[in-house]
Amino acid sequence: MSDVIRVAIVVSSDVGRLGFEQIVLQTPGFVITAVGNHPSIVVDGPPVDVAIVGFGANISMGDLRAIIKVHPRVMCFARPEFRAGAIDAGVSSFMSAASDRDHIIEVMTLVAGGGTYLPQSGFPPDLLSPRERQVLECVATGCTDREIGERLGISIRTAQSHLDRIREKTGRRRRAELTALAFELGLARVT
Repeated sequence: MSDVIRVAIVVSSDVGRLGFEQIVLQTPGFVITAVGNHPSIVVDGPPVDVAIVGFGANISMGDLRAIIKVHPRVMCFARPEFRAGAIDAGVSSFMSAASDRDHIIEVMTLVAGGGTYLPQSGFPPDLLSPRERQVLECVATGCTDREIGERLGISIRTAQSHLDRIREKTGRRRRAELTALAFELGLARVT
């Protein structure tokens, strides 16, 4: 790896692409070699030390594999349901787009140097508030919305509001998905 870390950004969303571009541009020691919304900018483009890929909407599993084949150091940002497929494809990092700037830079540096960052859940540890973590733990034990309220001393509407925010933040909708997330985050354990 040279003194400068070369970065390609492949994200279908204009806002997401611009956000990653600003992070890289404002960080000394990093330079953007390619930016766009199509995998060809990496596959057919100049060499990079790390590729930031927003896997999902317009970037398929085949596209992701093609990028990894040419440039194996890939940071993947995607919704949690894409995690298993991205890891299977060989990404070096899987992160939530909710990750903060400093964490993204830290992981970019790690991946550019040949390291990997595959946290258990793909979420930053502080994505959920302490109360949302308590609600998620209750879901994992099979509590209904009413039982969550009773256990935590809150109204059923407040419990439902917390569940709505958890779903919005994580992309997990069904109770089974929320239960799996509680296990991934270490909030529940098999006994």
